[in-house]
Amino acid sequence: MEKTRTIFIIEDSAILPEIISVSIKQQFDCKTILFKNADLAMNYLSKCVPDLIVLDYKYNEKKLKFHTGLEFLVAFRKKFKIPVVVFSGQRDKQVAVEIIKQGANDYINKDEDDFMDGLLLSVRDILKIKV
Repeated sequence: MEKTRTIFIIEDSAILPEIISVSIKQQFDCKTILFKNADLAMNYLSKCVPDLIVLDYKYNEKKLKFHTGLEFLVAFRKKFKIPVVVFSGQRDKQVAVEIIKQGANDYINKDEDDFMDGLLLSVRDILKIKV
């Protein structure tokens, strides 16, 4: 029997992480763990190493070590090779390019109408999940 995969979802809004979590659980047999910011997720890595991280690019809280998903990604890549999908409402293509250069496996614009479809396809493809 295959182990249940774990996905960290890092997003500071109230509703979106729940929507992402429910969608992933409905599509795939995965466990999701939600974090309000990247600092909390980084600290939790000593307890649990996920199979995938789904990460927002920007956080509203200012008292964080990691103010952006990119800062988290750079620090994370120094220790881990786990796949990371970054999403954001950023329209600046240079942000997306830099995120991919720093080691993200995918970048998805959350302001697009097909955001959730794109995210679920990315999760499926990265984890090679058969649907």
